[in-house]
Amino acid sequence: MDASLIRKELMQRKTIYDGSCEIGVETALVLPDYMGDIEKILKCSLTARATSKRIEGQRLVLGGMAFMRMLYITSDGKVESFETQIPFSKNIDLQASGENPAATVRFETEYSNCLAVSPRRIELRGALLMRARVQVSAALSIAVDIDSDGVECKKKSFEAEVPLCCVCENFTVMEEYELSAPISSVVRMSANPKVLEHKIVSGRLIIKGEVDLNIVYVSDEADGVKTAQFTLPVNHFMMVNGAEEGDRADLRLEICRLSAEPIGRDGCEIAIEVLLEAAAEILRKENVEAVVDCYCIGRESACEKGEISVTTLNKNENKSHQVCVALDNLTGEIIDVFADVKNVSASSNEHGEIMVKCDLNAGMLARDGDGEVNTFDKNMPLEISLAADREYIGSYCDGDVSVLSASRVPNKNEVCVVLLLEAKILKNESVPVINNMAISAEQTERDPKTAMTIYFAKEGEDAFDIAKRYNTSYRAVMEQNELNEERLSQNKKILIPMVK
Repeated sequence: MDASLIRKELMQRKTIYDGSCEIGVETALVLPDYMGDIEKILKCSLTARATSKRIEGQRLVLGGMAFMRMLYITSDGKVESFETQIPFSKNIDLQASGENPAATVRFETEYSNCLAVSPRRIELRGALLMRARVQVSAALSIAVDIDSDGVECKKKSFEAEVPLCCVCENFTVMEEYELSAPISSVVRMSANPKVLEHKIVSGRLIIKGEVDLNIVYVSDEADGVKTAQFTLPVNHFMMVNGAEEGDRADLRLEICRLSAEPIGRDGCEIAIEVLLEAAAEILRKENVEAVVDCYCIGRESACEKGEISVTTLNKNENKSHQVCVALDNLTGEIIDVFADVKNVSASSNEHGEIMVKCDLNAGMLARDGDGEVNTFDKNMPLEISLAADREYIGSYCDGDVSVLSASRVPNKNEVCVVLLLEAKILKNESVPVINNMAISAEQTERDPKTAMTIYFAKEGEDAFDIAKRYNTSYRAVMEQNELNEERLSQNKKILIPMVK
């Protein structure tokens, strides 16, 4: 007959998709009337952001926007910047479906090329690599007790993070800033969002953060290229029903859209608008006790054993890292400084050291004494490590690297790049569990004259395993020998009562 197992459902996050795909970008564009004719294209860049993500059954439906920015020299020798937005969509078939789905999407530019087919017309060809991960909440059924006569259970307590909900919202932040010179065109604009602090209060997730803005622009009334840095404050809250203080919010901010428009008559003011996505997963720590072994006193029994995998957060690590890249044969006026990363991967070793690798591209645009503008850049592999910590041994890492800033080292042909390493250090524990138990209807025979057995146990032996070996009560063995701990700390003579 089968024993009566008392079960509990333990919710955990399960990855149902983790992969990448290529998105082609190809279009023909015509310059607006107010922009100068193209004499020479200096640099063409392509970036992308997700504008919408939703799960429909077993499909991820993604909407996005590719941002093309072309820096060029006009027929009268000026540097101008042309930018445009190209919408795209992508559907990805998933392996399964589930509750509380959440998708994380990252884009890398594989290549971009702008070709001037005429002074007013451009052909753009490029490719984006989209990396996506989709997770859902999945219930693990575990036995927490066995309600059958004569059954002895060995239980193990472990800590698990239980997902409560996933929330995702888009919101806009706006601000106006004053520039040092009137703006004629934007050469490059970048923004890095970061969370400064967050907390859960009365079912609300309160977020405080900022967006670091860097604007490179050309002014008709000032020599050379100008730069401006601003910090845009972020204050937002999201409803997280059922969440309480003490629950953990796995939170990230991402930029969906970024725009800058000159305002005012003199053109010295600029209006910044940033569309942000706040995505949060709320988790609660629970102590769970599962049955990991069992037997039946006086009867033959067989246990069907299995394992469950439980993932918990060990630590979130954020680290800034600075690297200087030397460029060869660079002379003249600096127009722009740039840097980007791709091919990010993370790993850990047996010493508990977290390693994050990526490819870094850094460079400058410069105009020489003859007015000729050229690009100087360098690609290099980069490895960033976190100090080894014993608590990280056996963990794995989900890491990302982003560029915070890129600037020229004064009086040197070097680009100083400040990177942000964000690492989520996770621990995956395998817990043995009992899936089922069968008990014989026939009782086992035992010598009626034997009431007590003496067993010489060794240090490290388990009292439950000893009781199971002699098919007697585990609790009676603990009480008879006045044991406080299940595992023996030294060699010991054990009295084993023969309980039916």
